[in-house]
Amino acid sequence: MKPHLPICSLEILVVIYNALRSWVKKSMLCYFILLYTSLGAQPLDIKFDRFDQWANAPRGSIQHIQQDKAGFLWLSTATNQVRFDGNEFQVFPLKSIQLADNQLGTQFTDKKGNHWYGDSLLRWQAPKTKSLQTFRLPPGTGICRALFFHPQVTGDSVLWILTSKALHCFDLKRKQFVRNFQYRSHDRQSLYGAAFRSAFFSKEGILWLIGETGFCKYDWRNQEFRQYDLNPGKRSGGGELNFVQGLAGDSTKCWVTTSDMGLLQYDLLKHQISPLKQTGGLLQLTQRGSYGLAYDKLGRLWVGGVTDSIVVYDVKKNRIVQWIPLHGDLLHFIDSDFRRGFFWYLLDQNSPKTGLIRIEPVSMKIDTFWVPYWQKRPKRIIMLLPDYDGTLWFIHDNTFIEYFNPQPRMVGQKALSSFSTIDIDFSKFYCLRNDALRKSIWLMSDEALLKLDWENQTAYTYYNAQQRPDEKYVRIHLDDLGQVWIQCFPSNALYRFNPKKETFARYDWSDGLPVKVIEGLEPNRVGKKWSQRFHDHTFLLFDPLKLPVIPANQPLISSVRLGNRTKEHSFDAHKQDQSSIKTKQRAISITFTSIDFAQGRNLQFRYQLMGVDTAWVRANSDREANYTGLPLGNYQFKVMAANREGEWNPVPAILPISIRPAFYTQIWFWLLCAVFISGLFYWGVRRWEKRQQRKYQIRQLIADDLHEQVGSALDSIHELSTLHHTSTHKFGLLERIETHTNSAAEKLSDLIWLLNPGNDTLAQVVQRIDEYAHRHLAPLHIIPNIILVKGNPQLRIALEKREYLYQQFKTNLVNLLKQSTFTHLTIHIAQENRQIKMEFILMYTQENTTGLAPDQHSLIMDLNNPLVELKS
Repeated sequence: MKPHLPICSLEILVVIYNALRSWVKKSMLCYFILLYTSLGAQPLDIKFDRFDQWANAPRGSIQHIQQDKAGFLWLSTATNQVRFDGNEFQVFPLKSIQLADNQLGTQFTDKKGNHWYGDSLLRWQAPKTKSLQTFRLPPGTGICRALFFHPQVTGDSVLWILTSKALHCFDLKRKQFVRNFQYRSHDRQSLYGAAFRSAFFSKEGILWLIGETGFCKYDWRNQEFRQYDLNPGKRSGGGELNFVQGLAGDSTKCWVTTSDMGLLQYDLLKHQISPLKQTGGLLQLTQRGSYGLAYDKLGRLWVGGVTDSIVVYDVKKNRIVQWIPLHGDLLHFIDSDFRRGFFWYLLDQNSPKTGLIRIEPVSMKIDTFWVPYWQKRPKRIIMLLPDYDGTLWFIHDNTFIEYFNPQPRMVGQKALSSFSTIDIDFSKFYCLRNDALRKSIWLMSDEALLKLDWENQTAYTYYNAQQRPDEKYVRIHLDDLGQVWIQCFPSNALYRFNPKKETFARYDWSDGLPVKVIEGLEPNRVGKKWSQRFHDHTFLLFDPLKLPVIPANQPLISSVRLGNRTKEHSFDAHKQDQSSIKTKQRAISITFTSIDFAQGRNLQFRYQLMGVDTAWVRANSDREANYTGLPLGNYQFKVMAANREGEWNPVPAILPISIRPAFYTQIWFWLLCAVFISGLFYWGVRRWEKRQQRKYQIRQLIADDLHEQVGSALDSIHELSTLHHTSTHKFGLLERIETHTNSAAEKLSDLIWLLNPGNDTLAQVVQRIDEYAHRHLAPLHIIPNIILVKGNPQLRIALEKREYLYQQFKTNLVNLLKQSTFTHLTIHIAQENRQIKMEFILMYTQENTTGLAPDQHSLIMDLNNPLVELKS
């Protein structure tokens, strides 16, 4: 007999076994919960915003990035500095700016005291030990550039590591890399492809990554508007993508249809087409053009054909379960009634009758409905779309609004002209949406949005102040909150209208929307996300309910321009309460902005100049206020900023302005002008009097010279002539008359020379002296040599000074002839500053010696004071 355990021992073993199994299950469950929590802490996919489309954005190597006190971001390159406020890049010359250094380094210490170091490896050192633990970086990612925590995304449980070529997430609990974000050529919103230098956190928690050929940012607040490309770079300009539908049970994949590639499955995480076994029904669908996708209640995929048929495809069994021929009646697969599960399409409008076809997905029953209004006017039917109650709404020929509900059968029609307050051309209405839950009918033109009251037949018109001049509305859609989404062309912008607040919010390419032409906006296609399709096999996904609402920051005055002066005066945002403008210019231009890197291009501004503007003035996209012809006085300029949703920041930026009167309007200026004119008149009169006195002096001088020199000689000749006729002793009288005659002629010649204006130069004076010396010294066998050794030959000398200089020269020459006998005479004339120096160098024979001995005499004349005699 085999031994057996007692019953009590078996019970104990069972209890122990159950306890161990329960503990293992709980441990595994906790492990998977922790694992899921850890993995969920990091985003599965990140959208990096690049700046390739921005004007003046730096394209070269960025050496440094910083943020000043006002919030401006400064990017330093090798040649200049670029300032960015979220709206535009402004280029400045390279200069030294004192900014806080917030660059992230390669050494990091977490809250627990663990030290992390990064180079070619990741190293970790616990606070109580000195040993290092080393982790290898993922292959092909380069060396470490920065280590940091992202508090808003992963807290302190994940260490973020920027390397030369990638951005990694390192789980601190598991001690392993869990995420890897790097450049992907087929993803235009992936990490920038440049070799990175460093990372930087701005005040808003935005991560900026700078590299060799550009930079990008990761804004954790706005990760919607994700773009996907089916066939990047291979089919440029073609391949229209038609519809996108989420994959049941897997939010990371979706179905897409194109006009040339058929039905495909796309991986949203890997950004590529999923490699499926194209067999059975899927093989047939991938080889034909398709237009339209929807799931029915049984989980089958409905694929709309372009012209021939609708195909019902069982995804699990990979086979086609139904072909629904269209016989050329369908323009395209329209839409589904999401509440009741019906599929609708519109008969060909060129057929004799215009009707509706409804398909019940489970039984495949096809019903045809004839709308009575259409048979009388078989013209264009616009916007067939079921609302929440299953009612179909139409715009008929841009003239009537009609609705049709088959269960219970209800038909209604009203002319657009019957609604009061509609002042828009009826031919411009393009789109209609009915919000049955909120009892609102929305009608869209290319310029305005209208809300219709069906019972009272009234309309409320909403104009969008943010709409650009070249933008036209093309489609409207309603989200689950009753907000109206407006699609624009050609800017490809989206506007979200909030009916409660009556505000418009704008989204464009700076938020991640494509720059290309968008074909359509399809709500509720990928889970709760919306899809937006456009050319080149590309589409966009976003969840309208997850778009963040970011409050606007306080605005600041960036610059003020006065008159035509190009110099701008910058203001510190933190000192604006102390700043003021005092000017005499009456033309002022004020530029303002608000630092916002998430919605900077779509912020709204309004301003008011107290004392001039009676109400707030909405600013244009240039963010500038211009005033001309302002009266004298004190003003206060205010500007407020609002986010894209129209929520205004209550704190405005204030700039006191004082316009003072110009100096030429002051009494003291006119008094000075009077004194100046009086002084100028007095100076003119005195100058005229001096000129007249000078002329009188010259005339007096000429008269005196004629009287003293020529007159005395003529008197002597007259006396000698009388004596010659009366006296009997006539010996020597003729010689004396001849002597006086020659003297008078010489004096008259000197006088004529003095009066000639052409003889005012120094060269003419030297020539006159030379002629005189030769004429009087040659008979005495004395050789003269007159030399201008220094000075300007064209120096002009006044008449009285020339006369004085010439007379002094003759006087000194006569004295030298009387005092000594010399055989050679050299005269050096030099002009220096305003003085003329004349040196007489005599060569003569002394007693008891042989040869010539020199002697020297100097004469100096001051041209500024002609009354000073020549110095010997």
